[in-house]
Amino acid sequence: MRPVLRFDRHKHALVEEEDGQFLVRADLCDTFHEMAVFLRVDGASRVILEARAQMLRVPYRPCLAVESALACLVGEAVAPGVGKKVKAGVGGPGGCLHLSDLTMDALRSFLLAVRSAQGVLEMTPAERYRANYEELKGTCRTFSREPEGEL
Repeated sequence: MRPVLRFDRHKHALVEEEDGQFLVRADLCDTFHEMAVFLRVDGASRVILEARAQMLRVPYRPCLAVESALACLVGEAVAPGVGKKVKAGVGGPGGCLHLSDLTMDALRSFLLAVRSAQGVLEMTPAERYRANYEELKGTCRTFSREPEGEL
């Protein structure tokens, strides 16, 4: 009898603000991988001050060479266009799809934390929509058209 295939994946992100800087950690643990992304971002300018990865478990030895790829993000602003830089510098043929995705998770978590700190959670849905529209337009169904009905 053939064994049952099982694949298990967990992702986690944590964002903490300390002295005007945000410390961001995103983790991925699955059947084949265990890795983490660490970012330090200036809260005022949104510039990435530190970016590194730790790859504890990978399916192949050459994967470990990608661990230093995040250094290309130091000095970059968390602003439109940073995703392309992540994909080019951390992903692609010389990088790692999982590390690239995890880095994007970390950046999205940072942006959500910043919005939360700005009082977004206390806003009505309509107020949140207007506050986030410019940054999120075109990213999903809700922000790709004028809202219809109740938000």
